[in-house]
Amino acid sequence: MMPNITRGGRMAGLMVYLAGGGRANEHTDQHVIAGHDAVMHAASFGPLTTDSALDLANVMEQPSKVFGTEILTPSKLYDPDTGEHVRTDMVDGHVWHASLSIKADEGKLSDAQWSKIANHFVEGMGFVDPDGAKSNRWVAVRHGSSKAGNDHIHIAVNLVREDGTKANVWQDYHRSQKLAHELEKKYGLDVLQSREQGAGLSADKPAEQRRAAVSENEVTARDELRRRLRSAVANSTDEASFIDAAKKNRVLVRPRFAKDDTSQVVGYSAALPVDSAASASANPIWYAPSKLDRTLGLTRLRASWGADDVTPDALQSWTTTQRELRERRAEVPKAIRREAILTAQLNRLEQHGEQLHADTAPRVDPAQLPEVAAAVELSRLYAQTSVAMEAGKPGPIQDASDIYARAAQQKGIPAQAASANLAYQARLIQRATGRDSRTGWVAVFRQLERVGKSVENAYRARGDLAMATAMRDRSVAALSVAEKRWTEIQAKTATAAAASPTPTQKPTQIPEHLQARIDHSAPSRDAGTEIER
Repeated sequence: MMPNITRGGRMAGLMVYLAGGGRANEHTDQHVIAGHDAVMHAASFGPLTTDSALDLANVMEQPSKVFGTEILTPSKLYDPDTGEHVRTDMVDGHVWHASLSIKADEGKLSDAQWSKIANHFVEGMGFVDPDGAKSNRWVAVRHGSSKAGNDHIHIAVNLVREDGTKANVWQDYHRSQKLAHELEKKYGLDVLQSREQGAGLSADKPAEQRRAAVSENEVTARDELRRRLRSAVANSTDEASFIDAAKKNRVLVRPRFAKDDTSQVVGYSAALPVDSAASASANPIWYAPSKLDRTLGLTRLRASWGADDVTPDALQSWTTTQRELRERRAEVPKAIRREAILTAQLNRLEQHGEQLHADTAPRVDPAQLPEVAAAVELSRLYAQTSVAMEAGKPGPIQDASDIYARAAQQKGIPAQAASANLAYQARLIQRATGRDSRTGWVAVFRQLERVGKSVENAYRARGDLAMATAMRDRSVAALSVAEKRWTEIQAKTATAAAASPTPTQKPTQIPEHLQARIDHSAPSRDAGTEIER
């Protein structure tokens, strides 16, 4: 169950929205399913119309009007120079709004089930006083599935209590997450991965989804940044090369220096470049790695590179990058150039796979488990191949990257050496890396799937059947995409060759054993290695 909390000052506006058709006319059968006694007494049995919604808003607002209690909340604006939200004013915030939703594949709950969940939720949030004097007026409205097909309800609360005092909303977000976990267990709903195991990827905000829709992008900026940064990390051997790889993946990065010390870089943030066709006043939207994928944090990246602090080369790169951003002359390539998968990358992956079979000692810290380190490597390699194959339309390959990243969000993953099975990797890379050979690339995907199977088995042994099943489904789908992709390329190549024969030159007959050696050692290159964004 996914709770989403907002604050505002217009109860009438919120209630009219809940009674309306929604941004995409997705709202249907709008009606009240639960609420405070005074609200339920005033609510009509039937559809929630605009008129009845305004009547309920008046009932909800009565404590505020009688006692004149003001509840203010800070208004914040995003500062593109600092990457932070800065308080600008204090505004009316007595209207507390939460939406509770379940995933589309969980089906739909009945009104009676949602009513029980709503009552449990508001009681757990402290909005209900057994004696009644310190209760808050609230209402739960249901109006069908969301645009994404998720069954959900909305809960509106007046934070001014019946006696004119203010409700306690301190840490309301964290408390709502804890309550959601209890509700998932109590009502047999799918348990959200991020709460059950402390792992998960930050969800897209509604504003991000709207921006993606307006720009006609397949994914949000948050999802695309995850993909490109993982791809950049996959091809990086140290901090300086990571900064360069990020730029090659059309990602802007900027350092976060220690307080009063520009010789120490303690973190970074990343953003997609602003489209040149956009307004000249538009600024990039910056994200910290913690809001994208914890495995992309600078501390964890340095650990994987065997470094404790910023190197001189990296510091120079960070300083140059910061200066270019301030002077508004930071540039990235116009297109992402497809990068080869390096030998060292597959060496690390192979080593992780072997450790999964060899290391069976129990670990207290789950982040020390070899399957977690292997999941990190898989998420990056799948992201890199997604950038190469799926271009501007991320699909099953990126889904595979995400599922392994979700499994690897624990803190403290140790650095891993890369030295196992060099001979095998060298032969594999000779066939695949740096060339668009169907045989070679599919071989790489089969290796990803094979190590992924070991990770899947490890998570299944830990009792995480949902994650193991998701890993299996995503890796199989990714392999299918790779095979289809290169089959299509071969067909196009054959068609092009048939359409432009060379009549003056008689084809040379090459013995089968020599032709096999030629095909093995020098696979053809796919035309077009740049991916437009």
